[in-house]
Amino acid sequence: MLQRIITYTLFSNLLFAQDFQVEVHKPFELPTMPDSLTLTEFQILNRDLGWKELFTTIIFPGYATKFAKEDTLATYIILGRYLGLAAMGTVTLNALFNPDIEANNFQDLAENSSANAAVFVAGFSTNIILTIFDWGYANLSLKQKQDEILFKYRQKPDLRSVDIWDGMKNISLPSIPEKKP
Repeated sequence: MLQRIITYTLFSNLLFAQDFQVEVHKPFELPTMPDSLTLTEFQILNRDLGWKELFTTIIFPGYATKFAKEDTLATYIILGRYLGLAAMGTVTLNALFNPDIEANNFQDLAENSSANAAVFVAGFSTNIILTIFDWGYANLSLKQKQDEILFKYRQKPDLRSVDIWDGMKNISLPSIPEKKP
């Protein structure tokens, strides 16, 4: 009984947790915020794709690419995933309301109507592939944008104030012995 209580407690904690992340979140640290840093650049620097965003991407198509500020690609991903869902829904409704097709599971559907099974698999595959692409491309795009912003605002030394000959004053070069004829 105690084991069940502990299991239910742990499961409910995971179920209702706002966000659980395996990786450590380390925000970017800028010594001083440049005056030319825009709000969009600041938001991109502080964004990180965690487990919460991955699970949200599975439920809401295009969420990760919208999170990475890639709006046009997110629109195409949303359309592609809805087309995949529509294909799966069409096959399911066809199997439910067509008396000629007796399908209690996917194997029965594949045996009775291979065309319906192929459309269902195509829709399912489209959803899986676009979900993985959504997550992967958003992660890559976000990292690339963060690198570009960090490179843009990197600390640049003022080379005009550095005299490179100051360090050369105390250097003594070894004398070269003369060759005897």
